[in-house]
Amino acid sequence: MPITTLEPTTSHKRLRMFAAITAVIAVLQTIVAVIMIAVDNEMLLHAHEGLGYLFAAAAIATAVPAVIWGRLSRGTGLIGHAVGLAVAGVVQLLLGLFFAPEDGAPLGAMMYVHMVLGLLILGGAVFLYVIARRQPIIVTNVDGTPRSACRTESAGCSPKFTLPWNA
Repeated sequence: MPITTLEPTTSHKRLRMFAAITAVIAVLQTIVAVIMIAVDNEMLLHAHEGLGYLFAAAAIATAVPAVIWGRLSRGTGLIGHAVGLAVAGVVQLLLGLFFAPEDGAPLGAMMYVHMVLGLLILGGAVFLYVIARRQPIIVTNVDGTPRSACRTESAGCSPKFTLPWNA
């Protein structure tokens, strides 16, 4: 059975762009965090915080085309992944803002949660970009016509292939 690659829709193009921006910010955020821990520089702390705001905004902006493209492509995993990443980004930002130690104070337990969540977010953002780069495909019949799912007998389907929710 032939497989045809489709041209991406506007929502898919936007998803790719926003997912790339989100992944780049996540990588930069992690690099700044590692250097910040090693060097203990106030400027890096402010850069890390600013990138946190940017990441949360980018993750929320990525969720919008992910929901639209996910519904068009019937990719519910994509929707959950993007929305979950946006929620995790906001939670991460709040953890950093409310549980940041004062100058000279040791790191609290929530800062370790913040670090682990940051690494999980990094992986999730990069994986979302990988998912967004997938080409949309359609499986066609041998003659090139699109395959349709049998939903009713009026569409020429036999009753044994009718989906249960359309019976």
